[in-house]
Amino acid sequence: MTISRGNLQRTGVYETRALSKLTGVAWTFEAGDAIRGEPVIEGNTIYFGSDDHNFYAVYLDSGQLKWKFKTRGRIVSSCAYWEGKVLFGCDDSRVYCLNAETGEQIWAYSTGNWIDDAPLVYDNIAFIASSDRNGYALSMDDGRVLWKFNSQSKWVNPPALYNGVLYVTSGTNLFARNLYDGSPVWKDKIEGISRISTCAAIDGGMMYFGGLDGKMRAYDLRKQKVRWEFETQGFILSSPAVCNGIVYFGSRDFHFYAIDSHSGELVWKVETDDKVECSPVIAGNCVYFDTGGFSDPLMNALELSTGKPLWTHPDEGDIYTFTVHQGRVYYGTEMGDLVALC
Repeated sequence: MTISRGNLQRTGVYETRALSKLTGVAWTFEAGDAIRGEPVIEGNTIYFGSDDHNFYAVYLDSGQLKWKFKTRGRIVSSCAYWEGKVLFGCDDSRVYCLNAETGEQIWAYSTGNWIDDAPLVYDNIAFIASSDRNGYALSMDDGRVLWKFNSQSKWVNPPALYNGVLYVTSGTNLFARNLYDGSPVWKDKIEGISRISTCAAIDGGMMYFGGLDGKMRAYDLRKQKVRWEFETQGFILSSPAVCNGIVYFGSRDFHFYAIDSHSGELVWKVETDDKVECSPVIAGNCVYFDTGGFSDPLMNALELSTGKPLWTHPDEGDIYTFTVHQGRVYYGTEMGDLVALC
């Protein structure tokens, strides 16, 4: 099982060798349009979709095409790998399940509207949300609906799984559902926020998420209440990464933050040359993120404990998303390039 943000709790931590010293570009693969969803790696293959309506499988070692699959819409959704199958959502309203080795379609399920949510797969159950305001639990065998629920908003963030419970943030709401039958465990509403604007990360019974009000929040899942809020001076679109008691995220206020996960106090922050909208990832002693929008895009690697800069790498097109694997960083751009740094 391989999903975006590194694990079922979406902490953004990847148990792999870090790229702490940059040598250069190992290879570049050119898709036909922007690559927005986080690439997922399994074996010697990296999987990702593009605005050019194609879903790609590319060899990790060479950057050569393994196969591609044509859909009828943009693919903004990240994907998930499960037991020889790869799953993703599409702007054509469908959820696709493909044979990971050949790219042949196994099944497709049509929802009521476009899908840009990142799926979660566990125990042969795939959960993915659609902008039709529904979340769907589908069988990985044949795509049949096991259960669905009304998320009450088209703004649904990627779900997380913790202690057998599926947690979904949608609009200003938090939903806790039984993964197997969809029965409600509890529901809560976050006050004073216009929208939860990031994927939530769960660590040690706490859920961390950002909002359009510029605040990062820690929510106690057992007590069902907000433990702390940390305020920035800009929208937070950067999904948090959580590691060793620290929450890492960026803001549109031109800063990247490290916050104590227990107290909500600032550990360190780094001023950037541009807004930080991407979601950071962590491997080893490094945290990776990019800046861009008003100036040239820049990939950054910082030392996890101190925020000390380790390296930077510029790119011509905005960097939307990235992952790290065995000493390499892979990222997709608005120009349609998938770049492997080594």
